[in-house]
Amino acid sequence: MKVYVNGIELSYHIYGNGEPLVLLHGNGQSHGALKRQIDFFRKRYQVIAVDSRGHGKSELGFRPLDFKVMALDILCLLDFFKN
Repeated sequence: MKVYVNGIELSYHIYGNGEPLVLLHGNGQSHGALKRQIDFFRKRYQVIAVDSRGHGKSELGFRPLDFKVMALDILCLLDFFKN
């Protein structure tokens, strides 16, 4: 799934049911690197696995890529789910 937040289309996937749990991959990876963690946690949680800005199927956009911008992307995604 994709959502438009903070000037880009951010790709995310939802697995399982229960309390939400956001999983973030390492730099240079995508949510696919978290397959084992997703399989483990999806039994108890609603896992939200995100492809960070410029990774996987998420857009890079035109802003310089840094952790502050990427953190804001996740905050905007959580606000999207809250509404």
